[in-house]
Amino acid sequence: MEIKPAPLHQAEPRPILMIRARQLLLPGVLLASVLGGLGLLYLRPEMVLVLVAAALVGVILVSRPFTGLLILIGIMVVQPGELLEAAGALHVERVSAALVILAVVMELRQARRLPQVVGHPVLTAMYAFLGVMVLSLVGSVWLGATIAAVQSYLRTLAYSLLIINVVRTPRRLTVLMRFLMLLHTYLALTTLKGYYSGDIMFAQGISRAEGQTSFGGGPNELAATLVAAMPLFFMGFRVEKSWLWRLLWMGSLAACVWCVVLTGSRSGFLGMLMVAVLFWLMSPRKVLTLAAALALLVGLWVVMPQQYKTRYGTIKSAELDESSQGRIDAWKAGVRMFVDRPLLGVGAGNFGTGHARQAGEFQRGSWLEAHSLYVQIIAELGILGVLSFGWFLLRYLQAAVRLVRRFPLDRRDGDYRGVVARAALIACLALLVTGIFGHNLYRITWYLMGALLVVVEQAREG
Repeated sequence: MEIKPAPLHQAEPRPILMIRARQLLLPGVLLASVLGGLGLLYLRPEMVLVLVAAALVGVILVSRPFTGLLILIGIMVVQPGELLEAAGALHVERVSAALVILAVVMELRQARRLPQVVGHPVLTAMYAFLGVMVLSLVGSVWLGATIAAVQSYLRTLAYSLLIINVVRTPRRLTVLMRFLMLLHTYLALTTLKGYYSGDIMFAQGISRAEGQTSFGGGPNELAATLVAAMPLFFMGFRVEKSWLWRLLWMGSLAACVWCVVLTGSRSGFLGMLMVAVLFWLMSPRKVLTLAAALALLVGLWVVMPQQYKTRYGTIKSAELDESSQGRIDAWKAGVRMFVDRPLLGVGAGNFGTGHARQAGEFQRGSWLEAHSLYVQIIAELGILGVLSFGWFLLRYLQAAVRLVRRFPLDRRDGDYRGVVARAALIACLALLVTGIFGHNLYRITWYLMGALLVVVEQAREG
């Protein structure tokens, strides 16, 4: 018997907490006042401001798991610890994550519900990939780099599990998706502001936009992140009821597209074209969509500065520039690493170290990274890495295709379940394309999208 999808606007689950927000409000204000008063005697004013804000935010994190999750994801993207020295000293992200986990545990305990940490094929595949990363410690050429890669992936898993356990209704999914798109808009706008203020990377003979924090990353990483988010803007525009939201998504999409252009990332540009093609294939009005896409592409090429036209023109060129030749040398080095260590590679996060090690002396060797998902995985994790990541991709794509069939994309119904299913499918294929020239194996986008697919299934049943 077929299970019918639950209505979108079902009642929001009542917060069941050991401590209510209203009970924490007064103590929180008093605590902030005490911290502020004491801090002014011994600390700089900016540190006092951060402490007071941290105390108030801490109250929200503990008392409201869903709001706390949104704040935590915002901290992950904005990275206040990198922008403000005082915030960095407080380890804002780690402390916030601990408080949100505490809030979620409290809620689950009073609801007498076990946390969902297993039971879905996508989650199982993510654990299998973690297991291979841990096993790669055995033959790692630099233990410190592999340990750092494992820790980073564990952080990604923690975010994924929090999303799965907190976002349990369609309404919460809608709020989360709007928030994620606003964060990507922030990422694009801050990058553009930095670029036009002179904060750029000059490489391969052009000026290249880069992220203002570690989450944005270098030009290629930033481009891959924004390209993977573009399907959300396309699909979100279709289901939003409010014209203000639809207008915002179109403006945000334009900012992301221009930001990708200014990164000078050829893999990002190819990924963007891939997103456009896939969106056209999924569109019910293919003639109109194709005409609009071609018009936008021509317009974009006309306004694009010459240095970027020259850069992207090399995609189809048979001649290799210095950057392309360097990548080919790195790919050859990656193949040699795989031949030397075929089962588990040189260890997660160790491509650059393994590349330099081949010269016999680190000072003489090249530390260039793989610049290819496919070379990166065979070199760092070997055959077991290929199998485990391939299994993750298989389960991910199976879930996405299944959910695309179950959740239609109805116009202006406010339901983001169909949006997430289609966006996850397109984002995965776009990441595979950008992965031809970019090492995005551990990029958080893969795994958060996988977690969102789990959320779509459980929200449907909720």
